[in-house]
Amino acid sequence: MKLSKKQYCIIVIRTYLLFVQIYQRSKLLKIQKILSLKYFGFNYNFVAHLYFNLGVPYNKKEQYDKAINCYEKSLKIKLSIFGIDHIDVACCYNNLGSTYYDKKDYTKAIEYHEDALKIRIQIFGIDYEDVAVSCTNIGSIYQDKNNHNEAIKYFEKALKIKLDILGNNHIDVAWSYNILGVSYGITGRCDKAIECYDNALKIRLSTFGTYHEDVSESYTCLGVVYAYTELYDKAIECHEKALEIKKKLSNIIDITIPALCGMLGLVYECKGETKTACKYNEDAWKMNSILEGEWHKATTESKKQVKKLSKKIALNQT
Repeated sequence: MKLSKKQYCIIVIRTYLLFVQIYQRSKLLKIQKILSLKYFGFNYNFVAHLYFNLGVPYNKKEQYDKAINCYEKSLKIKLSIFGIDHIDVACCYNNLGSTYYDKKDYTKAIEYHEDALKIRIQIFGIDYEDVAVSCTNIGSIYQDKNNHNEAIKYFEKALKIKLDILGNNHIDVAWSYNILGVSYGITGRCDKAIECYDNALKIRLSTFGTYHEDVSESYTCLGVVYAYTELYDKAIECHEKALEIKKKLSNIIDITIPALCGMLGLVYECKGETKTACKYNEDAWKMNSILEGEWHKATTESKKQVKKLSKKIALNQT
């Protein structure tokens, strides 16, 4: 049977789509868009889908204005076809919000994510995973703006939804506890921060076992709050566990390893254990020299700490 031009075009477009799914190359997406516009016209959902897909690699390549242009064209088509209360419209608003966030245009980012949130609540109700995603996105923007009270409000909503949907032993719930703990810690609500980090740690240990990056992160976060609240022994315990995990996981020196050594040095210094503090700072100095170079800020700070502590040790010995 002989194919019509339109049928042939659809086969060609779908073939390109397969390649795009494998390689995610914007050049193939552009070819799709040209073919689709020629045979389907502008106001067609398939064209909107292609504009949306074209925005993704632009955003990954940090070509944010091009990504925004594609998402806006996709949004315009989807609004004309579906109206405002449609999941595809919410997805366009979501990606526009994320791209503006990457551009650090926080006002527009919040605006678009709030539009996505309203539609998702209208369609799905409160207890739906995409609603939690929108709440987390908005909370993250407020966190970056240092408006932590607003961030906490949205993070708490996201956490409640995830607990209702996923239960209390899911890795996404652990992530929500962790990001909520950050804002609690920064606002001085240390008891709540510790509670969040501890809940995240329990889930991560249950899911991954001891030797995992996320477990190390939880121990590090707990260590920071314990140090801030002057619970130095608990801080040392957590930081040493985090350091042990990082060393076990890393075949090469990871930038977080000298950072953890520096934190341990600081806590031991606060405890008055100067020799141990000096040793950890020496380790941080050596590793930062290898990773960052001798004149990097992290290296010079470690070196300064070693010199200061060495003088203190020498004075105590005289």
